[in-house]
Amino acid sequence: MPKPSAPRLYTDLADWFHLLTSPKDYASEAKWIAAQLKIPGVKKPTLLELGSGGGNNALHLKKHFDMTLTDLSPQMLKLSKRINPELPHKPGDMRTLRLKGMFDCVLIHDAIMYMTSPRDLSRAIKTAALHLKPGGMLLIQPDFLEETFDPKLDRGGHKGEGRALEYVATEKRRGASTKVDVRFSIKLTEGGKTRLVADRHVVGLFPRQIWIDTIKAAGLSAKRLSDPYGRENFLCRKPKAA
Repeated sequence: MPKPSAPRLYTDLADWFHLLTSPKDYASEAKWIAAQLKIPGVKKPTLLELGSGGGNNALHLKKHFDMTLTDLSPQMLKLSKRINPELPHKPGDMRTLRLKGMFDCVLIHDAIMYMTSPRDLSRAIKTAALHLKPGGMLLIQPDFLEETFDPKLDRGGHKGEGRALEYVATEKRRGASTKVDVRFSIKLTEGGKTRLVADRHVVGLFPRQIWIDTIKAAGLSAKRLSDPYGRENFLCRKPKAA
């Protein structure tokens, strides 16, 4: 998030983001997302993505949907425009964003994890609900719930255009709070020179019932479903107009 304490991967290190998580690796997940948000009789539904980041999902989803992308970080929007130049990009915080018009579908991928209080979670889901047409669908894809959270160590990275990024990331719950610390140790290599940097992300951790109650409070139905990666998702629908 673009604040003084914002994660560096979304600010001064944003230009490296596609070497942390490569857009090409999102093809299979995007196919699954498109299948969940398919609307009978609508050839190319409109889709608003809240917290679209570097545009990795959109690169693959835009062939299925007429997309609008939004993110709080101007650096991430700039990065997304490189691979999705034809799509509209709107700066905004998913907790307060209000656009003109409504959409057939709304997608919130892992950016929902940056909601670290029940109030912020409620505001984000309300934003999604307000932008949905009657009968429209919202797909929320948290990395984990309180019931599914398992502290872990992760490694990865990619090479490209004369540069390389390697990282080690750890996840640890902050006591009994609704927050998880995600800490990155990152090695960046460019022009034969290597530097080490650190980055910290604070993400939310809520029990399943909080998610369901918050979705229902926004006037949406809530259906739980697992994605191909074993994560628990919420497929939500706005009631059709009477």
